[in-house]
Parts: sequence; C-alpha cells; structure tokens
Amino acid sequence: MPLAKLKVLMDEKFMPELIWEKLNCKNQPFGGLGIWRAKVPGGWLVAVRSGGSKGGGVTFYPDPKHQWDGGSLK
Repeated sequence: MPLAKLKVLMDEKFMPELIWEKLNCKNQPFGGLGIWRAKVPGGWLVAVRSGGSKGGGVTFYPDPKHQWDGGSLK
C-alpha cells in the first residue's frame, strides 16, 4: 500500500469513534475509582482506573441487547 494512501486511512476523520460513558461509582475504595463503558457489538468494553493512576484494566462484558444500565445489582 502506498504511504500516501496509508496516511489518508489513518486520518482522524476516517477513524471510527469509540464513545466512553463515565459510570457513577458510589462507596469507592480508598484512593478512588473511575469506571467507563463503551457500547460495542455484542456488549460493552469496560475500563477501570484506580485512584492515583496506580493501575487499571479493560474487559469485555457480553450483553448482546445492551440491556445493562451501567449500575450494579442492589
């Protein structure tokens, strides 16, 4: 593939958007916690970051009909 064509493909206006939604975290552990989710085919990408940027991770939550409202069970 020519370099010029590759540059066009990498241009931001041609890149799909991944839209993250911040979840409301209550009763957080010491140091805080940030959780976001993004709607993807078949479910959700869920990203977690602990306070002070000491760690984090991303996981896939299967939910084909996107029924999860972002909350935990009570």
